[in-house]
Amino acid sequence: MSKKALIVDDEAALREIIIEILKTLDFTSYPAENGKEAIKIASLHNHFDLFVIDMNMPGMSGEETYDNLKKNYPNTPSLFMSGYDLSDEVELLNLSCANTFLKKPFSISELTQIVSSLLS
Repeated sequence: MSKKALIVDDEAALREIIIEILKTLDFTSYPAENGKEAIKIASLHNHFDLFVIDMNMPGMSGEETYDNLKKNYPNTPSLFMSGYDLSDEVELLNLSCANTFLKKPFSISELTQIVSSLLS
């Protein structure tokens, strides 16, 4: 059975790359270009196995997006990404579920290893 992931990133090319990588791990992915769209997509589904969230997006930040998503999905593992070192900010988000930070650019193997560890 396919797992479901919500991919939130304002870069369309990166969303597509992540979707293709997650397909190899048996994920059906739902792309969102910003936090507002992610919340709308999430409201249409009753379950997600993974959130992949860019920390730096125009409008709603990754942290605000996560805060909204975790209200309805408190146990969904989340992977945060950024081209900046935001490990301190991400540590603050580790309160309610297992979250991980991935610095951009990242390799296919880095992404697959982190996703596999989040789901184990």
